[in-house]
Amino acid sequence: MDIGVTGHRILKHEREELEPKVLSILQKECVSTVHTGFAWGFDLFVAWVCYSNKIPFIAHIAFPDQWSQYPSQWARLYHYLLPMAKEQIVYNDRYNKRIYFRRDEGLVDASEGLLTYYDGREKGGTYYTVKYAADRKRPMYHVIQNNMPKLR
Repeated sequence: MDIGVTGHRILKHEREELEPKVLSILQKECVSTVHTGFAWGFDLFVAWVCYSNKIPFIAHIAFPDQWSQYPSQWARLYHYLLPMAKEQIVYNDRYNKRIYFRRDEGLVDASEGLLTYYDGREKGGTYYTVKYAADRKRPMYHVIQNNMPKLR
């Protein structure tokens, strides 16, 4: 099974708590490839878990300079992990207002399910991606369980 990843930038849980949960879901669902948007936060965290456990991952990159606004530690991780990706899919050569949505749609469309780190807020890129996946009837695997909004 190929699985996509979406989640918030700020991780409110410790790595030691998140990593076994992520790994457990990936193993239980027999995930063969992970599709990640390579955003700082949960996306890169999952890419690191995949790399550390020899699970292939595909980097869905909105545009080549996507990393330029990342905090320095996340930018370093981005550059370290990018060459380790099984494949890199770049959606545009530069930023535009819709490019992150296109990237998120692409990684959902390439996946059979969605791994989420989602707190239930009904705004932002994670919400958009969760809603897009729900509209396409993709099964979702939530690393944290919070007040989830009612999605079609």
